[in-house]
Amino acid sequence: MLSNFYSLCDSIYNSYKAPYTPSDVRVVTAKEYIDLHFKEKSCLAEAIAKSRLTSRRFNDVFKLRYGTTPNRYIISKKLECAKQLLDVGYLPIAEVADMAGFTDVYYFSKQFKLETGITPGNYKKYGK
Repeated sequence: MLSNFYSLCDSIYNSYKAPYTPSDVRVVTAKEYIDLHFKEKSCLAEAIAKSRLTSRRFNDVFKLRYGTTPNRYIISKKLECAKQLLDVGYLPIAEVADMAGFTDVYYFSKQFKLETGITPGNYKKYGK
C-alpha cells in the first residue's frame, strides 16, 4: 500500500515538473491538414479556416504548440519534399520547386540555401 502511495506521489511530481504545452485540438487538426496539403497555395488559409481561430490567434497557438510559425512549418515541409526530389537526381531545379509547392524558383533557392547552407544545384550535384 505504501509503495502505491509513493508511486502516485512520484507520478504527480513528474506531471508537475513536466513543461506545459497546451494542446488545442483545433491546432492539432489544422497541422494534420497542413501535413497533407502543404503543396497547395491556399494551405495555410484553409488550415486557419478549419481551426475557426483568427489568423493571429492561430499563429500564436501554433507557435506555442510546435515551436515554429505555421508559415515556417509549411516552408520546412516543402523543403523536406524538395530534398527528396533532388535526391532522385534527374529533375530540373525549377520542376523540383514546382513539385514541392513553391511558385517562384528564386524564392525556393533562397529558402533552400537558408535552411541547408548550400544551393539546390549543389545539393543535387554533391548530395547532402
